[in-house]
Amino acid sequence: MLEYYAIMYPSKIHAELSKLKALLCMNYNATCSADSLLNSKNSIKSLPEQNVNLAADGCNLLDRDLTDLAQRQFYEFQIVLKWSGFLSRINSSSARVQLQNLWITFMVVIGIYMMFYDLFFLLIDFQMKYASHVAISIAVICQALISLLLSTYWQRNLCFERFFHQLHHCKIRDMDTFDTGYVTTNKKIRWQFLGIQIYCTVNAVMFLMSMATNSLETVMLPSLSHSFYYRELRYIRPCIAYIFLTIINYNMHIYLCLTNVLHFEVKKFNFKLTQIVSITMTFFAFFLNIKSKDQSLPI
Repeated sequence: MLEYYAIMYPSKIHAELSKLKALLCMNYNATCSADSLLNSKNSIKSLPEQNVNLAADGCNLLDRDLTDLAQRQFYEFQIVLKWSGFLSRINSSSARVQLQNLWITFMVVIGIYMMFYDLFFLLIDFQMKYASHVAISIAVICQALISLLLSTYWQRNLCFERFFHQLHHCKIRDMDTFDTGYVTTNKKIRWQFLGIQIYCTVNAVMFLMSMATNSLETVMLPSLSHSFYYRELRYIRPCIAYIFLTIINYNMHIYLCLTNVLHFEVKKFNFKLTQIVSITMTFFAFFLNIKSKDQSLPI
């Protein structure tokens, strides 16, 4: 029956099928198969001498597309990791990797030590006014240590690079209406990141000034000034706290950056599905209309 309609109304059939095909394609890059998009880390071919890590479809995962707002924002946020010494590169020398491992181990050990130190002195000399500070301090340190370890793992296993590789090949590029909303949200995330980082910096400076003027002990655990035994080393504590807050800020906004781009891609995809359903219904309504007008058509 469809063949009969195609013979009788070839131009209309071709027009409807063309619209449906265009929507189904959704600007997908045909050079990248579905299997290659879902590749695991075991499918990555590394060529260290050429500074290349190839995905299953032959793309270099280390290539950056800074015209993409999500990638550009992601690498902007990585500046704080570079400053704090936690930025891992897949092509780093073994000496640099070992040095970074020592730095990460030091931060983990000193973080665990600070947690147990605060908890110990709170328990042996419990005062209610210090309990909330110790609880918040322990929670922040725990979150920072988990964020640090996960961030290191994700970087060294190219998790972010694989994400952007898949995004590049699956991105829907003909939806300017949604792109406008994405750009606005992208800017809000950037300003929020900068605002929190400035707050962390101001907080660390005030922490240092309070310790220098000996005014901190009136509102915080008195033993805080002796965290590293010698009172002269009390200034290390605010510096460590600043690094921990920076790690938390970085991980939180990396999450926002990636989920933001996924949110708008899903919105585009849902809109495309709506269009496909609409055109499909129009397509079949077209045949039903022909049938109702021409009762002599074969069934």
